Amino acid sequence: MVALLLIALSLPAQISYDGFVVLNNGDTVHGRVQMQTPTLNEIRVILTTNTSDAASDRDSAERVIYPASAICSYAMSMTTKGIKGAASHQQFIRFVKYPLNRSPILFDTHKDALLMEIERGTVKLYYFFYENPNTNPAILRDTYIEYNHELILIDADNFIEVFSGITATIPTIQAKLNTRGYDYTHIDRLARLINDNAIREGFNP
Repeated sequence: MVALLLIALSLPAQISYDGFVVLNNGDTVHGRVQMQTPTLNEIRVILTTNTSDAASDRDSAERVIYPASAICSYAMSMTTKGIKGAASHQQFIRFVKYPLNRSPILFDTHKDALLMEIERGTVKLYYFFYENPNTNPAILRDTYIEYNHELILIDADNFIEVFSGITATIPTIQAKLNTRGYDYTHIDRLARLINDNAIREGFNP
C-alpha cells in the first residue's frame, strides 16, 4: 500500500480521480478529486462535481476548493494494473484532518493539516509532508501514529519506547522490534502486523 501511495504522489499534479469529501457537518460530497503536490494535498481539496440543469437538460461541472478547516477527511480512488496478468487493484487514498498547529507550506498560517492515511486499525499510521528549503529534496516527510486517541510524532529516538508500550501484551510482535524489516524505517509493516493481530483477536476499531 505504501508503494502505491508514494507513486500517486509522484504523478503530475492536475490529474483527478473519483472520490469524495466529508464536510465538518458530516455531509459527503462525491466528485472528482484533483491530485496536487504532496503539501497542497494537506491544506485543501479541489473537487469537481457534476450538476444537472433540468431546464436545459444539460450537465455542468462545478469546481469547489475546500480548505482543510472545512472538512473532516477526503479520499480518492486509484486503480493499479496487475503485474504479469494479475488482476487490477483498486485503492483508496485517504486524508484525515488533525490540528497539528504546523503547516506543510512555508510562511503559511494553517493550523489544520490533512494527513495521508497509511494504515487503519488499532494503530493508525499517517504521513505528513512539509517544505524545507534547506534540504534536498525540499519536501520532507514525518510519520505520525494515533493510538488510544493520542496522535504521536514518531522518530528514531522514540520509536522503541512507543512501540514497546503498544506491543507490551503482544510478546511475539514485541520480539520483532528493531529487527530486520521491523525497524524505524518499516513502521508501516509493524503497524500492519499489530492491526492484523487485533483483528484475529476480535478487536477491529
